[in-house]
Parts: sequence; C-alpha cells; structure tokens
Amino acid sequence: MEMQKQKPPRKKNKIITKRKVLSATMSGTLLMTSVVIPTAYSLLSNQITAQAAALNIDLLQNITSSNNSGTSTTNRWTSNSGSHNVDFTISGHALANVSLLSGPRYAALAIPQELRGFVVANGNTSVTTNLTIDFNQIALINAIVSAGDTFVAGVATILGNNPAASINLTQVTTQLNLLKGIQNIGGGTFSTPTTLNGNSMLSAPLNDGMGAILSQNVTAILQNLRTAVNSLTATGLAAPAANTALALIKPPLITAIDAVLVPLVNGTGGILDLLLNASALGDTSITIPTKITAPTTIASNIDAKFVGSAVQTNLLDVNILSGADGISYVYLAGDVNLTLVAPTGNLSATTSAIGASDATATLPTTLKNNAGTDIPVTSVITNSSGTTVTNGQLSAGTYTVTYSAAGYSSVTQTLVVTDPADTTAPDAPIVTSVTGNSTNGYTVTGTAESNSTITIKNGAGATVGTATTQPNGSYSVNLPGSVGPNAPLNVTAADAAGNVSNPTPTTTPADPINPVLVAPTVNLTATTSAIGATDAMATLPATLKDSEGADVPVTAVITNASGTAVTNGSLSAGTYTVTYSASGYDDVTQTLVVTDPADTTAPDAPTVGNVTGNSTNGYTVTGTAEPGSTIT
Repeated sequence: MEMQKQKPPRKKNKIITKRKVLSATMSGTLLMTSVVIPTAYSLLSNQITAQAAALNIDLLQNITSSNNSGTSTTNRWTSNSGSHNVDFTISGHALANVSLLSGPRYAALAIPQELRGFVVANGNTSVTTNLTIDFNQIALINAIVSAGDTFVAGVATILGNNPAASINLTQVTTQLNLLKGIQNIGGGTFSTPTTLNGNSMLSAPLNDGMGAILSQNVTAILQNLRTAVNSLTATGLAAPAANTALALIKPPLITAIDAVLVPLVNGTGGILDLLLNASALGDTSITIPTKITAPTTIASNIDAKFVGSAVQTNLLDVNILSGADGISYVYLAGDVNLTLVAPTGNLSATTSAIGASDATATLPTTLKNNAGTDIPVTSVITNSSGTTVTNGQLSAGTYTVTYSAAGYSSVTQTLVVTDPADTTAPDAPIVTSVTGNSTNGYTVTGTAESNSTITIKNGAGATVGTATTQPNGSYSVNLPGSVGPNAPLNVTAADAAGNVSNPTPTTTPADPINPVLVAPTVNLTATTSAIGATDAMATLPATLKDSEGADVPVTAVITNASGTAVTNGSLSAGTYTVTYSASGYDDVTQTLVVTDPADTTAPDAPTVGNVTGNSTNGYTVTGTAEPGSTIT
C-alpha cells in the first residue's frame, strides 16, 4: 500500500475472511501434521456451548461417532473370535455460542459395561481440526494492535511532513489485521497418547496439540509482522528524512511484538496458556484406535454402545459421558439366550438413628440365571432421582439396586431404608409471646423441636390452633378472637412419630381499655348582631380532654335541629348540636344556644280605634300598636 500525503487511517477491527486466513496459512507454512503431544494443557475460557449436544462439557455440536468394526445387528462377532482392531471416529462442528468451561480438553470414548476389560488402546489418537481464537481476550495481543495502529498513524504523519516520500504499509497492515478480533487461526492434524481409564473409558488430551498449532501460527504472524516493520523503508526524494523519522516510531511496536513473540518462542511467561484460553475447536474429526477382544463366552446378544465426545472438564466421569450424543455400536452374538433372574421381594436396611445417613444394605454377590447357574454380579444403588449413592451412607428412603453381569441385561430390586422407631417425646415448647385481642384474634410464637406439630388447646381441652415448626424450630400460631382475653391455653409439640411433649401453659392478654373523649358538660352560647340576623359565631374549643387527662386535638361540626351541617359565623337564633371528632376516639357532642340581643326600647302608645258593647255583654276595644306586642 503506497502512502503519500494521506490522513492518518482510522482504527478498524476487521475480520479477515477464511480465504485470507488460509492464504496466510499456506504462505507461512502454518498447516501442521503429526504433532505428538505427551500431556494435557490448560482450560478454555471462552468455550462455545452446544445447542444440540447432550452435555454441557462438550467442545463440539452435532457430534457423531462411527467405527470400522464391520459389525451390525445381522453381522455380529461371535464369542472367542479373538482380537479386532477397531477405530472409532468422532466428528463435530464448531459451537455457536460462548460459555465458560474449565479444565483440560480431552477426546473421550466411554466403554460399555459389557465389554469393560475387553477393550484397550491401540495407538495414539489422531485429531484433525481447525482452530478459532478471539484475540480481543488477550491483553498482550491488544497491546500489539494498539501499538500497530499508532505506528500506522505515525507513518501517515511522516508522509504528511514529507510529501515527496512514499511508504508501502501493505505487509504491516496485513499482519496486524490477522491479530484483530476473532480469527480462524488455521488447522492441522496431530496425534496424542491414548489412555485407558479404569477399563471404563479411553481418553486422549487435546490441549498440547491445540497449543502447538496456536503457537506455530501465532509465532508466524508475529515474526512476519516484526519483519515487515523492520524492513519498512521510505522511497522517493524525501526518503532520507522520512526514514529518519520512521526509525524513531518503530521501537514501540517492535517492543510490543517481542513481549509476546520472545516468551512464545521460548515457551515461557504463560503466553501459550493465554492463547489456549481464548481458542476454540472448529470442525473436528478425532480417531481413537482400539483393540477389542471378544469374550470367550457371551450369554446373549450384546449391542455394545460406545459413546464418544470431545470435552473440557476437570473430572472425566464415564457416567456423565455416557449421556453424550456420539454413539456407535459394536455387535456381538450370544451363545445362548440366558437372562439374569431378578430377586423377588424388597431389600431392607435401617439407619443407626433418626435422620442418620449410615445404613448398609446386604447385597447379593451372585444371582441365578434362567438356567439356574450362579452368576457373579455387581450392584449399584441409586436414589429416586437416579443418582448413584454409596452403600453404608444411606438415609431413610426408597432406592433401586441394579445388578449387572457381563453378557446379561441388568435387573433391579427395590431397597427400603428406614429409621429406627422414635419413642422419645419432644421437649415442652417454649412460648415467646402471646399477642392480640378479642377483636382481631391472637398470635402465639415460640420455639420447639424442628418440624414438629404445635397444638394449642383452651382451658376446656378444645384445639384452637395448630402449626408446624420451621427447620430452625420457630413457630407462629394464629388463634381466633373467640378464644377471648385472659384465656388459659396449653401448648404441646408432637414429632413425626406421634410422640407428644408436656404442655406449656400460657394465657391470652387482656383486651386493652382505650381512652375516650370527655364531652363538655355545659352548653355553648352565641348571640347574633341583631334580632333576626344570621351572623352569630360560636367560640369552639380546639382540644378536649380524654379519660386519661390528655389534651386531644379535635375538629368540630355544627348541625341544626334537622341534622344539617351549618357554618359557624352564619348562625341565626336557635339551638344547635356541636359534634367533636378525633382520630382513635368516638365522637362526643355539646349543645350550642344562639340568641338575638335584648330589646330595651318601649313601643309607641297604642291607638284606640273603637270601644263597643254594654254592661250586660261586655265591651270590645279595637285599635293598633307595635306588631307582636302585648296589649294590656
């Protein structure tokens, strides 16, 4: 890339296409073959989670498995047919989502129960894979990218100051882009030792082989980048000045490159661990070579299910691996159709104490087959969830015992474990408090034996409340208000075996006596401004005493004889009721009497209009005077 009087380039995290990566791989001789790895390596920090796989430790999705035994349901090996070389091939694709796994990576092949002791490793495991790495997770790589971007910007500045110079950055930017974001780092084939784990599983570590691919590919990128930077020179009329300036900005980038390259080449500083932590398997094919020896006798047809996968875990567990998706079968023919006879009746065992986990069941070491022959068997005890448990550490409950023998289908028997009889009554419960009243009911709280039943009876012996204690022994029982105040109660605790404690006596509290407002004892009075006016205002108290002598703020409402509220200050002559209210108290009332002012002016003298009558019938005097006045 020729640069001449250009602006500094903007930083971009560019994902290189697969074609470009393969091109870089081919030109840098990055493809690997036959890399022998002696041991396992470290964990993968941003591993991809399977969408369709059965295990959360799988490194691949859509895992399939096959073998070249040549057997089928119609073409089975016979007993005593000797040893057979069988290669198991496990294939899968890169996972789609990222999650955190821990532990070393392995290729693993679970050996079915029927053929354990008849399968051994037959050479190194071969792995062909493509690797993807997220360089964003590696701080030292990010430091190189940052220094590289600064370097490119510096070149742009040099060219801006030296228009007559040209600098070709193609090789530098090409290598820098290979260190940005998520990259397909390349593929390869390597071999790794195959180990037999306790006759139940074959495994082969993957980390060293992956590390070798990562190391060689990343080393090549860094070496190419370092060479491109060191060999970068300016051309043109202004080349001397540009090269002088160029020499000043190269060291920081070279230093950042060497911070990764030197320890990576020397195998120091944990750089390879960082690369492994940020890497993931792409499309992968794994071949595990085995030698399978057919048993000398086979009781019945065996469809031997081998389960293969690529996993990352700190603990290789054949029971977990047996649930994976990479299944293939080897088929063997039975000599005769013999079956194990399942025991009749349940097994039983007893713990040493209630709640203990120490029961040991006596399990048979042989079972009869349908021909009457004693067959040695192994037994596995599982709980109701299907989890394997240890004989001698059994708690009360129902279990399943599965008996297995080579060449036979497994049979089961039920095992019932019980605690010894409980004849000890719980301690009398402790009553911490009894609160409430006859209106809202009562609450009794306290402590007693955990998981016991609390029963509360009244003085007549009737049950008025029950509850179960919490695991910490606490209880809370609600009683109805009908129990009443000052009522005697007896509280007992009963355990699961029905043993009842001595009663603890207690009583309900007395109902509280609430204070009441004290109504004023005299009438209030008020006077209008004139006879017939409606403007009287009564002076109303803002507080009243309660029955305990406390001053209580009150609000007042005045109502007339019809019960209608009227406004203080707009009162006419008459009798009213003042109602006082306060929160938490019943209302009280007081009478208010409103009068007009007194009349002290004498009326005018009456006018006599006529006097009629006689001494026999009496007389009538008529006339006029002040309305409403009394005529005498």
